[in-house]
Amino acid sequence: MLARVVKSAGESCPGGYRTFFQGVDDSKAGYWNVSCGASSDRMVTIASDSSTKVLSCAVMDALARKKSCWIDWGSSPGAAKYAGLICAAV
Repeated sequence: MLARVVKSAGESCPGGYRTFFQGVDDSKAGYWNVSCGASSDRMVTIASDSSTKVLSCAVMDALARKKSCWIDWGSSPGAAKYAGLICAAV
């Protein structure tokens, strides 16, 4: 399912080898990570209106200046706020 969302955004993802639900931000958008194999990992944002946004985890890490994907937001205070701000700006 998430691999199809990545593909529909025009990016390569031969298959979702691993997925991870990170959490929900203040605007009720859900954040998922999907491993697309050698083509890299992606963060998939699903907004409350069902619209989606796909960003490379490498880009997210660079913009946030820290690891952004594959982190449980329940154990990382403030992570949802940073991810939401970055996704809104991109």
